[in-house]
Amino acid sequence: MFRSIGVHPWVVGELDDIGLGPISQLSVNNLINFKENIFDQLFGNTSERNGWINVTSDVDVRAQLEANLDAVVGSTPPELSMTCVLETTEDLEDGEPPYRFAIEFALSGNLLGTDLDLASLSPEIAVLPETSFDPLSLSLETLTADYEMKLLLTIDTKRRKFSIGEIAVALDAALSTTVLQDIQLADTVVQSFQGSLAVDVSLSYSTVKDWVYTASFEASLTAETSAGTAVASLGLIASDDDVFDDKPPTVVFDFDACEYTNLIKTSFQAFTFADELNSILDTYLDPVLDKSTILPESFNDNIKSSIVSAAETKAIEVQNAVTARLDALLGSCGRRRLGDTVEVGRDGSQRLLTDGLTFGNLAASIQSTIDGVTVTAGFYPGRREIAVDIFIRMEQMFDKAYFTDAISSIFEDLGPAQAMFGAASQTPYISALIDGVSSIIALDMSFSTGVKVENPQSIFTGGADVGESLFFRLNDIGVFAEAAVASVDLGIFPGITVEGGAFLLSAGVRIAAPFEREVSTDGSMSDGISFSHSLRTTRFFPWGKLSASLPFTATVGG
Repeated sequence: MFRSIGVHPWVVGELDDIGLGPISQLSVNNLINFKENIFDQLFGNTSERNGWINVTSDVDVRAQLEANLDAVVGSTPPELSMTCVLETTEDLEDGEPPYRFAIEFALSGNLLGTDLDLASLSPEIAVLPETSFDPLSLSLETLTADYEMKLLLTIDTKRRKFSIGEIAVALDAALSTTVLQDIQLADTVVQSFQGSLAVDVSLSYSTVKDWVYTASFEASLTAETSAGTAVASLGLIASDDDVFDDKPPTVVFDFDACEYTNLIKTSFQAFTFADELNSILDTYLDPVLDKSTILPESFNDNIKSSIVSAAETKAIEVQNAVTARLDALLGSCGRRRLGDTVEVGRDGSQRLLTDGLTFGNLAASIQSTIDGVTVTAGFYPGRREIAVDIFIRMEQMFDKAYFTDAISSIFEDLGPAQAMFGAASQTPYISALIDGVSSIIALDMSFSTGVKVENPQSIFTGGADVGESLFFRLNDIGVFAEAAVASVDLGIFPGITVEGGAFLLSAGVRIAAPFEREVSTDGSMSDGISFSHSLRTTRFFPWGKLSASLPFTATVGG
């Protein structure tokens, strides 16, 4: 008897187990049930399927399936393709036709919001890390999805049985939702959220290859906290590029920054950066280069001469820009107070004005004045911090001659392939490859500075309980030189040509783990150890990468 046992527990059941990360009350099976909406609709009922093996006359399987396509979920009938192969078995009598044949089905289709009753679905999302916040209710507005199901089926008409081979399913879906919800934070305090949230889901499964799935979301919300007659307005940006990993969503509240600007400025004074990279590179990169057979001894010196001075200049530029923008914000906040243009409630909450005195405006103004810098700022509830996050990416041109010997050495490893195609002992022609190399040296640095929040809920209910818990944290820093070719097309040996290849070689150092220091009210590190000293004494590790994809064609005996 032909059953859907291969589709139900392996696909539908596991989709329920996988879920959609922080999005609850909703699973992929709510959007599309591969058993009920596709498999059962396409292959009909048990009686119809058993008719394929209880053969008394010719059965046109394709015609039967195509007649069922209208019942398969989707605004338009999906597309069905089939391939059939007769299998010759050893027990066939003379003149007896084959009784076993294999059919591979491939079905692809799409869904729109009109194919489902979206209003009947009531998903929630735990976008706020603090357990004191309830999940936000989502209203599904639109849905687009592309799906695919493949099935390998063997039919044995003599033994009257089916056997199912590999089953594969795939789904790519995009959902847009709206949020309109009030959350009670305290007896007299209500947080009102409204805005939109977009979700993207991609998954594939095979009984041979198992599950591969990703999902992400981005939310842009506004929120108002009402406490008596006072109203404090907020913006909320939330995102997660992989809801299935262990990292919580990134959540940032944007609101009036005036109360915290002085604290941010004081914490930022801990950032100083001069020639620390010299000692770091000498300590962690030199010993590796001494043992390297492909990179020259002068490699480290040339990295230092190319990047250290430029990094110091970039750090000073960042310091000046951030300080200038904080001073400008302080001046604007002072003028606003003098003009009495902000409504302040008795509990300390304030109405967000349209004069741009917000963390979002501060981040945008810093970022607009410096090339190669990304800035975000606001209240991070998951970290319990009001902070400015700064990421610096700086690139300089680097002499690719320092990679020439390394590239030549790497291509010497192609000896077995040379011999296989009659090019033994031939010298690889790599000058064209080296001519196409783009070589840079880069500095990546990421740090956060601001103030710790002891009671996150107090942000919304009457002013942050922050005290003087200032901090500076270096999240990441790395320096590396890189040689890359995006497209490798060259005749590497006589009769052997590389087409559509790629090549990357890099070497440098990266910090082993972030470090954080408490900052005093005068802007110095509380433990008396300077940022410069902390950086010099932090552990780094040598970091490098070699990636080469060299698909080649060979002319043999021609």
